[in-house]
Amino acid sequence: MLTWMRFWPVFVGPVLLLNVLGFLPTVFEGGRYWGGGPIRQWMLNTLLIPLLNVSQAEQIVQWFNEASVLQECVMYGILILNLDLLLMPVFYGFGQGIMRVLNWMMVKDLALKRQAAR
Repeated sequence: MLTWMRFWPVFVGPVLLLNVLGFLPTVFEGGRYWGGGPIRQWMLNTLLIPLLNVSQAEQIVQWFNEASVLQECVMYGILILNLDLLLMPVFYGFGQGIMRVLNWMMVKDLALKRQAAR
């Protein structure tokens, strides 16, 4: 039977991937910037700015433009923590559904093997 002890990567994997991407250092490779800075900026533009009114959004953008890398990482950490908290129930439900289906399949397989052995 599957339990969360054996199935935890489904729950933690996507959340950990989101967390790590924004904290990586920015690298210039192949004519493009890859890593932390662009990802932090994209998360700010995608998650936070649309939720705020215009004056608050302007203040956040101005602050972000003047922020150090550490300040950007702190803001990204706060944003990603809120996103993680929103996604946890979704991943939990997804993992719970997969475990139920796989456990049902194992029980059904065992019942068929018992019936065939009789």
